[in-house]
Amino acid sequence: MGKATKTVKFTWNAAGRVAVAVSPDLRPLDDFLETEIGESLSTLALITGRVRAGEPWAFGGDCCHLTVRAGEVCLENDFTGCRVTLAGAEFLDIAGEFERAVRAGRG
Repeated sequence: MGKATKTVKFTWNAAGRVAVAVSPDLRPLDDFLETEIGESLSTLALITGRVRAGEPWAFGGDCCHLTVRAGEVCLENDFTGCRVTLAGAEFLDIAGEFERAVRAGRG
């Protein structure tokens, strides 16, 4: 049996905001990026800076919380209980793609 492929896709919705679609194994990454980050690149920079630093740190938002520890990032949706843990480098790659999508949408 093959290994499932993790996917993250960025598109723009009718309001011109970035919409995030992820494979089931990456939920709640979509909720975190759309709801907690949205268009706020300063919030994204704060979080990615903390992930790069690699020191234990936590961030809570309206529907999700993020915990940084020992080279990994854990995201959990506070309402659904969905959780995903990513390597710090993988999270930073996805965050970089998200930032580029936000900037591209701003034209």
